[in-house]
Amino acid sequence: MADVHVRYVSSLQARERFRVGVRVTRVGTSSITFGYRVLGGDGRLCAEGDSVEVAIDPKTRRPRALTAEARQLVSG
Repeated sequence: MADVHVRYVSSLQARERFRVGVRVTRVGTSSITFGYRVLGGDGRLCAEGDSVEVAIDPKTRRPRALTAEARQLVSG
């Protein structure tokens, strides 16, 4: 994980049902950006954010290009 941002909008109450939505918003050469939304039981926006995940070469510990298979999986 290279970067995370969260913006809180509205509180959730104890035991309140909620939904979390996740989507791919960008596919880069070596990274994938995800967008998130948390909706309360009544549909109101409680939080939203994004995160950037970077593919790392385990030997060099440096970013590496995403494989064609990985790009296909996240691009749909």
